[in-house]
Amino acid sequence: MDANLARQASGTGLGLALVAKMAALHGGRVGVESQPGQGSRFTIHLPWESALVTGPLQEWKTGKLRPEQKHAENRKHTILLVDDTEEVIMLIRDYLEYNGFKVAIAHNGIEGITQAEIVQPSLILMDVQMPAMDGLEATRKIRQIPSLQHVPIIALTALAMRGDRERCFEAGMNGYISKPVDLKALVQVIQDHLPKSEASAA
Repeated sequence: MDANLARQASGTGLGLALVAKMAALHGGRVGVESQPGQGSRFTIHLPWESALVTGPLQEWKTGKLRPEQKHAENRKHTILLVDDTEEVIMLIRDYLEYNGFKVAIAHNGIEGITQAEIVQPSLILMDVQMPAMDGLEATRKIRQIPSLQHVPIIALTALAMRGDRERCFEAGMNGYISKPVDLKALVQVIQDHLPKSEASAA
C-alpha cells in the first residue's frame, strides 16, 4: 500500500475478491486451479438464460440470487461514487442502480469535487486512496462548499490501520465501510444516512 493516499500506482490487491463478489451477484462463482511452479488458472462460471425466455434484464432469476427489492423512494436520490478502481465502480454502480438509486461517477478527488457541485447528490461514497487527490482532502474541500456541507459522505476504503476511521471522521465524513464491500451492508448504510423522512428501509 502506498504511504501517500493520493497514490501514483493503482491496485490494492482486492481484484480477485471483487470479481468473486460480482460473479456471486449474478448467481455465478469463481474457480481456481493452481500448480506449484507452473502458475494458476482462474475461471468464472455464470448462469445463462435466453432473453427470449427470461425477458428484461431486471426480471432475470437464477434461483441462487434474490435481488434486493427496489423502493420507489430510492429513485429520488442520486449517489455520487468517487473511486478510481473500475471493478469497484461496476460492482457498486450496478447494485445501487438495481436498487433504484441514480448513480454519478468520479474517478478521483478532483473529479469528485466537481461532480458534487454539479450533481448535488443526496449522498457521496468516497474512496480514500486515489490518484490526483485523495478522499480525505476531497472531503475537506467539499465541506467548504455551502450547498454540500451537510451531504452525508461515506468512506469506502481498504485502509485498516489504527486511527484510519478517526482520520475519515476528522476530515468530515459521516460513515466508514471497508473493502471488499458488503453490498447489502452498503445499502443499509446509505439508507441510515439519508434523511429519515425520505429514506425507506432496505
